[in-house]
Amino acid sequence: MNNSSQTNQLNKQIMKKKLFTTVFIIAITFISFNQTFAQTKTKKGNVDVYFKTGFGFMQTAKFEEQGYNNATHDYKGSLPFLAVGIETALWNNISVGTLIGYSKFHSDVPIPKSTDHLIGDITAYNVFVTVKYHLPLKFGPISTYVHADAIGLTAFSERRSTLPSKTLDEPSTNIKENYGIYAGGRYSLSNKLSAFGEVGIGYTLLNLGINMRLK
Repeated sequence: MNNSSQTNQLNKQIMKKKLFTTVFIIAITFISFNQTFAQTKTKKGNVDVYFKTGFGFMQTAKFEEQGYNNATHDYKGSLPFLAVGIETALWNNISVGTLIGYSKFHSDVPIPKSTDHLIGDITAYNVFVTVKYHLPLKFGPISTYVHADAIGLTAFSERRSTLPSKTLDEPSTNIKENYGIYAGGRYSLSNKLSAFGEVGIGYTLLNLGINMRLK
């Protein structure tokens, strides 16, 4: 056998070893991802707490459409929606919990044929009963879910004034029903900790947060 043939055989052996090593690494990585997900998937009895913040306020439109405020000007979110929640899995892949949220809105609209501006501020406190279903669809360490904030109440206070004359209207308070329906993905950072994002319709359009598994 000449040197050329020996060199070709040696190169083939090296290529086979590299291919085997690559396949082995991919397999180990895939198994690790699945193990990570297996350790964080939701089973009956699991308890999770989470914090999230939201963007794209849908409540701003609801205040006007439902006539909950006396003003006719448009409120915009002046502070990202902040919320903390706790949920427990009553069945495999189905969790029920409570969510408490806080948000603020502000408006500054010129009064027609006047140099004054109508200033308005709303502070809202949200309480929801949440139901979450963890979908079988998963992508390595990323699990997916849908959840509904089914029974919700928003208690809010509104205070308006006219500037620069600074005529202060009496503050008003009220309570209204609210809801939220979202689809999300949760990325496992460890056995206990995960990050998530969700989009939908309700008090916000987009939510981002951190989830901690207690049990």
